This record gives sequence, C-alpha cells and structure tokens, in this order.
Amino acid sequence: MLLASARTLEHAARIGALRARSAQLRENLADDLTALEPLCALADRVTAGIERVRAHPEWLAGALVLFVVLRPRRAFRFARRLVLLWGLWHRLRPAVIGAEGGEGHGSVGSTLAWRARGLARRLFSRGSRGDARARARP
Repeated sequence: MLLASARTLEHAARIGALRARSAQLRENLADDLTALEPLCALADRVTAGIERVRAHPEWLAGALVLFVVLRPRRAFRFARRLVLLWGLWHRLRPAVIGAEGGEGHGSVGSTLAWRARGLARRLFSRGSRGDARARARP
C-alpha cells in the first residue's frame, strides 16, 4: 500500500512538473510569435486587397486600360513577360507541385520515371530513329 501511494505521489509530481513546463513553453511561444505580428498584419492587408479586387474587378480592368493607353510599349512588354512566365510555370508546375508527392501524379519522381522509360524505350528498341546501330543490323 505504501509503495502504491509513493508511486501515485511521484506520478502527481511528474504531472505537475509537466504542466508547469507546458505553461512555460506556451508563454515562450507567445513571446516568440509577437515578432510575427507585423508580417501577419501585412498578410491580412494583402488578403483584404485581393478580396476587394475580386469584389470589384472593374477597378482592375480600368487600371489595365489606363496602363495600356498611357504606356502602350511598356504594357505590351509587360504582357510578353507575363506570357513567358505563364509558359514557364506550366512547364515547371508538375515538378513544383508534386515535389513532396514521391511517386504520385505530377511528382518529380513520376515525371523522371516517365521520361526515363521513354528514353530507354527509344534507345533499346530495334529500328529506333536515333540508333544508327539498330538500322545497320539485319
């Protein structure tokens, strides 16, 4: 009986110490997160701005028309860069989005495996276009 109550007291003391440690860690985390408040405020303002533009797309269209009218050369240069970036994004998107995915659809691993299978098929098949030795064989 004495052993069980000593063990219970040890557990109660350990639980109390763990609760105190948890409270201290929560306070430390709250102190550390105060440094992120300006960044969170900026993110909130950006989000509010995006919501405002989505609610009133005519503002964006008007700004775009004004930009094209006032600076046509710069506007078309900017549009060309946007198209190039859009194409680059669509080429790199499977690797960027699937980077964590392992062998899933669109992951780097599946994309590389798919390309490696195609390359191996072309290299080792008889009569492939790029293999001169395969054409020389009877």
